[in-house]
Amino acid sequence: MHPIKIAIVEDEAIIASLLQKSLEKLGYNIVGLAVNYAEAVNLLHENCPDIIFLDIRISSKKDGIDLAEYIREHFNMPIIFLTANSDKNTIERAKKINPEAFLIKPFTTENLFAAVEIALSNYNKSERQKDIKTSSIILKQGYELIKVPLNEIIFFESVSNYIHVYTIEEKQISIRSTISEMIKRLPADKFCRINRACIVNMSFIEEVQKNNILLQDLSLKLSTNYKQELLKKLAQQS
Repeated sequence: MHPIKIAIVEDEAIIASLLQKSLEKLGYNIVGLAVNYAEAVNLLHENCPDIIFLDIRISSKKDGIDLAEYIREHFNMPIIFLTANSDKNTIERAKKINPEAFLIKPFTTENLFAAVEIALSNYNKSERQKDIKTSSIILKQGYELIKVPLNEIIFFESVSNYIHVYTIEEKQISIRSTISEMIKRLPADKFCRINRACIVNMSFIEEVQKNNILLQDLSLKLSTNYKQELLKKLAQQS
């Protein structure tokens, strides 16, 4: 499991410092700050952040929108634009980037948290629509965002209003969600629902029995309603 890495590109030192402290207070991991285009490009390549906060107006020949175009071409991450009073032309240029969220300055901690939530939600929807097969998933446990490689997840189990995520590191992550919502976020060729409460990573399945599946040292109930779909997917992998 890896903490979510956030980069900040902001040339006003006071705002950059406030943004960093506020994000860290919310539990996010700040991997670096940049004040211009060149510094930001180096920061991106050296740290490969998961999310970037990007001021539209930065003090360099190329502005934040130019940098956003570079990010769209070379990276795959949510962009949150920071903006105060920008002219109509700049806003129109920014909209063409189709950022995952805008954060208006000055901002509050609540605005900041909402911007991250909106950006991740829009990004996940966009990725699903493009049918991009990702190698990891972002999970929200309380106020903490956790990036988990899909090949480390053994299964998901729904308990009340939460989903428990079991990984090969024998760590359990608990998130507030439903099985129906979770299955939509997972690649269909890797994960399959086996009963009303469980989704399994098919690569860990060792044996399919009449009413159960075995994976590692675990035995999970296999519902008749989901058995045919599971067998079909396993056959396609062989």
